[in-house]
Amino acid sequence: MSIEKRVRPAWVAAFVVIAYAMAGACSHEPPPAALSVVALMNDPAALDRALARCNRQAAAPTEDAQCRNVRAAIARLDEKRRGTFNDDKRKAQEAQLKFEQERELLRQREERLREQQQDEKPKTDPYSMPFVPPQSPGGEKAAPVSQPQPQPKAESGSPSQMAAVEPAATP
Repeated sequence: MSIEKRVRPAWVAAFVVIAYAMAGACSHEPPPAALSVVALMNDPAALDRALARCNRQAAAPTEDAQCRNVRAAIARLDEKRRGTFNDDKRKAQEAQLKFEQERELLRQREERLREQQQDEKPKTDPYSMPFVPPQSPGGEKAAPVSQPQPQPKAESGSPSQMAAVEPAATP
């Protein structure tokens, strides 16, 4: 029986060593898999984290697959942003053109409607209307306007002679 007692501690020791080795190997998490370009484009927070990690490591941008994916995702997002900006600009121009065309059509419709309304109104000829003398604001008839009287012509001569000539009395 004494042989059995010697075997147990060896087996126990071997078992403990193997258990620690397995536990140690299993406790290490594998490095995170590189996110795809599409995954980085769809998750801005992950893209920022990966970009910060790539900027901290000097050799990472050229060697690491994650950093290559980050660069590709940033390039695609930039192209998409530029394309969206151009699309938005083009759409805005098309909307402005459509607005201008609709405004012109509305103006033409309103002008035709105004012309029809003017054509429907009875036209008055001011030359065929009877003369009505103007009235004063108080309702009284205005006094007839007198015609200006012609002034006598001064004879040529000295100013003293002109002063001696009296103006003619008005009838």
